[in-house]
Amino acid sequence: MRKPNSLRTKKQVKAAARALLEYCQTAVVTDGANGATIAHKADDKSEIEIYEVATPIVTNVIDTNGAGDNYAGAFLYALSQHYSLPECGRLASEVAAQVIQQFGPRLASQDYRDIAKRVLSA
Repeated sequence: MRKPNSLRTKKQVKAAARALLEYCQTAVVTDGANGATIAHKADDKSEIEIYEVATPIVTNVIDTNGAGDNYAGAFLYALSQHYSLPECGRLASEVAAQVIQQFGPRLASQDYRDIAKRVLSA
């Protein structure tokens, strides 16, 4: 019996994230509505940590332009503020989910602040 395609894809996303650790300490692989996988390995002797971050439910996708850039920017912002990797992923997913529900690749400055306050203080 064949496995459902979504399970095969999730395994492939995890495998991709793990494979990228050959070149870096932290790798993030996004998969649209299926969420994101974050892989981290502090050094050659440590265990690989894998975090799966769900994508917020979006019912009205209008324009995906800028979603990836906003994801990366929000993730790196949270990382620079010393949040945990799962928190970085949650913020990035929330920002990207908001961006795709409007025309244009940027949110208003206050929207970014509101999302960060809601997600990072939870």
